[in-house]
Amino acid sequence: MKRSNILIAVLSLVLACGLWGYVVLYRNPEGDKEVAGIPVEFINEPALSPRSLILTGGRDATVRVRFTGRVQNLVNINKETVKAVVDLKNVANAGERPMEYELQGPPELVNLDVNRVDPLVTVTIDTVTHKYVALRLDLPGGVSEGYMRDPAVFEPSQIQITGPTKELDTVYEAVARYAPAEPIARSVTDLPINYVLQTESGQVVQSDHITADYEEVRLSIPVYMVKAVKLVIDFLDGGGITNKNIIYSVTPDEVRISGDPGELAGLNTLSLTQIDLASLQGDLDEIYKVWLPDGVRNLDGVDTAEASVRITGAATRDIEATNITIRGLVLPEGTTYNLLTRPVTVTVRGPEEDVARVDPVNVRVTADFSGEAITSTGRYTRPGAVLVDNFDTVGAIDKGYEVTIDVIPLEAPP
Repeated sequence: MKRSNILIAVLSLVLACGLWGYVVLYRNPEGDKEVAGIPVEFINEPALSPRSLILTGGRDATVRVRFTGRVQNLVNINKETVKAVVDLKNVANAGERPMEYELQGPPELVNLDVNRVDPLVTVTIDTVTHKYVALRLDLPGGVSEGYMRDPAVFEPSQIQITGPTKELDTVYEAVARYAPAEPIARSVTDLPINYVLQTESGQVVQSDHITADYEEVRLSIPVYMVKAVKLVIDFLDGGGITNKNIIYSVTPDEVRISGDPGELAGLNTLSLTQIDLASLQGDLDEIYKVWLPDGVRNLDGVDTAEASVRITGAATRDIEATNITIRGLVLPEGTTYNLLTRPVTVTVRGPEEDVARVDPVNVRVTADFSGEAITSTGRYTRPGAVLVDNFDTVGAIDKGYEVTIDVIPLEAPP
């Protein structure tokens, strides 16, 4: 008995639905239906390009429409089956404007009366223009300690972007981000890298309307080692003293330089000058130019340094040297010579006790006349080199000694 009641109830429900459908479709055919969120579609958009125009606003617009007609024709009318079509072929100027639209949908649409609750679609048209923007490097890790870098070099150095004027006006620069795992300690050369467009406040510009003439650029970052090197003077032993007899200072005593890591790795000093101690006659105060190897930069901007040189632990003594040797002398036929320089006053230098024991016979002066041919009579002068025999610790100060001879005719035989 219970199962019969259930079956009767189901049959009654089916019969009721059928009767309701019959009444709605045939006995009560008129009705209305309001549909919201009908999407907008634009046609003939390419017609804007020859006029340097672009659609920038309205793509996400929707409209609301009320449809009236037979109920059976309203069944398939919804925002998935109906669209609002806006034709852009006659748009000639930039600006914000309301535009009419045409409804398209299933065949039943032609049998319905349409009441456009939203009568128009508002669109924004902008002028297409060009703009050049500079590239900037974002290097969050920087360079390793003890290194520095020059400004990044991009190829190309700037990019041209094209798009709506209002959107281009927000673009301030193009930023390429290079973020290796560690701070860099060597130069980067010709690295392909992407970039983003940013506003002046650093916000990324997101736009489907902006295009660029390059999707990526090439990045180079010159990286240099930085180190402080000592400023020194090189001394050549001579004249009875060595660098052990020298006390000197340089102001400033060091300078910061930068350059290729391979070149700077073994460079710990910079020589201001080389001094032959044989020519150093006394204490010296001098200003020297700071010379740098090619490709090395002076970070401190120090172009010169002042050097103070002092001699210690050495005594001097003047000796009249008569032991003078002439070498390489070739005389014209029929001539001879007289030695005009005799003696030569020589200043020797060295430890005080050794200098005191030097005898004039230990001092030899040699003049070499082989450099230039002597072709006639007259006076000729050549530099004189001084040696102190038998004393390793004593030498002669180079004061520019000279030896002069007088080339004369031979006397005729009686």
